[in-house]
Amino acid sequence: MFKVIPLACFSVVLATSLSAQLKQEPIEMDDMTIMSTPLSRYNTAYVSTATFSDTPPQDLPVVVNVLTKDFIREVAPLDLHDLLRYQPGIQTGGKTLQSRTAGQYSVRGIPGTEPMLGGTLPLPGFMGTFLDPISLERVEIINGPTGSTSGGTTSSLGAYGAGGAISLIQKQASLVEDFNDNEFRAILGEDTQRYRASFDVNEVNKEGTLALRVPGLVEYGKSFWLPEDNDWRENYSIAPAVTWQATDDLTIELNTTFQYTDQPGYQGIPIYEGEPWGDYNWESYVPETDMRDLYKGTTVQAFADYQVHEDLNVVAGAGMARADIKAEHLSAGAYTVSQGQDSYEYSAYDKVSKAYNAFLRGVYLTETGEVGHTLVSQADWTRKESEGDGGFGTIYSTTDFSSATIRPSASRVDKAGLFLQDELSWEMFRLLAGIRYDQHESDLGNKGDSVSPRVGMSILPTDQVVLFVNLATTEAPNFGYEKAEGVELTSSWQATQLEGGFRYSPVDTLWFTASVYQIEQQSTPSYNDVTGYYEEEGETDSEGIELSLVGDITDNWTIYAAYTYNDTERDTDRVEVDSTPPHAVTVTTSYRITGGAFEDVVLGCGYRFRDQYDATFRGQYVGPESYIDASHIFDVSASVSLSRFKGPEDWTLILNVKNIFDESYIESNRHYYQAFPGDPRVFEFALRGSF
Repeated sequence: MFKVIPLACFSVVLATSLSAQLKQEPIEMDDMTIMSTPLSRYNTAYVSTATFSDTPPQDLPVVVNVLTKDFIREVAPLDLHDLLRYQPGIQTGGKTLQSRTAGQYSVRGIPGTEPMLGGTLPLPGFMGTFLDPISLERVEIINGPTGSTSGGTTSSLGAYGAGGAISLIQKQASLVEDFNDNEFRAILGEDTQRYRASFDVNEVNKEGTLALRVPGLVEYGKSFWLPEDNDWRENYSIAPAVTWQATDDLTIELNTTFQYTDQPGYQGIPIYEGEPWGDYNWESYVPETDMRDLYKGTTVQAFADYQVHEDLNVVAGAGMARADIKAEHLSAGAYTVSQGQDSYEYSAYDKVSKAYNAFLRGVYLTETGEVGHTLVSQADWTRKESEGDGGFGTIYSTTDFSSATIRPSASRVDKAGLFLQDELSWEMFRLLAGIRYDQHESDLGNKGDSVSPRVGMSILPTDQVVLFVNLATTEAPNFGYEKAEGVELTSSWQATQLEGGFRYSPVDTLWFTASVYQIEQQSTPSYNDVTGYYEEEGETDSEGIELSLVGDITDNWTIYAAYTYNDTERDTDRVEVDSTPPHAVTVTTSYRITGGAFEDVVLGCGYRFRDQYDATFRGQYVGPESYIDASHIFDVSASVSLSRFKGPEDWTLILNVKNIFDESYIESNRHYYQAFPGDPRVFEFALRGSF
């Protein structure tokens, strides 16, 4: 049943903004004047990875949620995991390195693709958890099966690609202007300290043909659960990017990221009836020694963009991503609660994961009579591989780890695909049709192919209203899952989605979106506790509703509000299980005061709600006592230009208070015995500006 509080909050925000806007004149973004105190912007003019052509998100027959650079900067996440948990409809599965699917995320209740840079280069292994968002311009979350563009994932990390795609758009060097943005931030709370210094510098040569951009960050901090005598978290990230306008028609780009993180290895706490179990509390840290995660991450991507003629653009690209992890973890064990005894789960990893990608893409604009076409074709190749030692085991001592199973492992999967798509435009109608064919090969020599089509239509009866519907299918082999020793599953999983909805814009810069969807996924792998191997699970059904209100209500008021209802059922479950929050809400809004004593001060507030859901074990129902309680988290903020204090106009002072009511809650979890508490109330002080 729908919860009253989140729906009431969303309804009030929606009704207030719409009623206010019916009295406002439309606002042209290009003519907007930026005041001395910057106002957050949560909307984007176009998305690039949903169709591999730049398209306004409101015109698409698919739902694409975008986390802009302003949203990322305000949240100030530690890593990609912390950023994505703000989006309702995404389930992170816990910031854990013990899971085979660490760095992977669920969308709409079932697995989505691994995060990918630019929609092409997958982040291997643990990089999907650790990547620092300082390098990102925005995140595009494409909801529903996306195999028609990116292809289903074939790997030992799971049947991923049915729920959606998480596409990361990296900051690129700009040939337009020089700039430098800097921020110094301190985050303080009870037993919590974090200090961040970030920068983003762009320099262009005199001819305007060569630009270098360097975003970076240095971070040092202590989480509330870490004992005082343990070493704090250290994080260093830099993401140099180069753009070269070689000729009027040819642009060369190079994007890179380099990151080093040394942090405590934390595996959460066991939860029973929504509370820490037994002697555990919200601040429990199981290891008796300072176990660490040592992570090194590198990505390199190169692109050549050639405008062959006015109607044809060709892009060639290649990239590499590498994640090195050396980690040691200790947590409560799987049988701590059920057997009432002190068991622990120990894990250790020393692994290198890599991904390689190359593609050639063409975008051709043409017309047949009164029908306009945007034709996109792409051929690509991707390889993912990992090698090293790792494993875990149940132990009964916090000092004796000899019974844990640590062994070498190696895997490699290849995928080569061809993608064809046509976006048709005729009067008020927009039709999107695409198909992708892939050939897959595992390191065991197994081969398989897959076909993933989609079709969708948008109807634009007016500039303010869009009706849309889509049908999409994704499939891929179940390579990487052993059904017996040395023998992997060779069947394929399939997922099909039917979705429909509408969008309404009361003003040019504000869009309300509502959609209803149903996804059926078949033949996904499931772990058998008796045999210790995998078998096909059968069918998973996911259905739900998504609402969002994103953009500028006025030129002084901006909002990002999103609500998700999801119901997922699997035919292997004996009882109904909510393995993800049935209801989730995120609201972030900021308003600039335009008169009086506080003129030009920007005030902001945020609200995050996650409904109660079942804490499972390997996706299976544990019992009515194992659940993650509902949480309501409120944040407030204020920012003011230093010019009000006779300081420089381009520097801003910011104060945030997050979790203002100091609620104890679980932000994510792997199993019922590995749940990760969210931060208590913290105060953030930041100074942002240009030198």
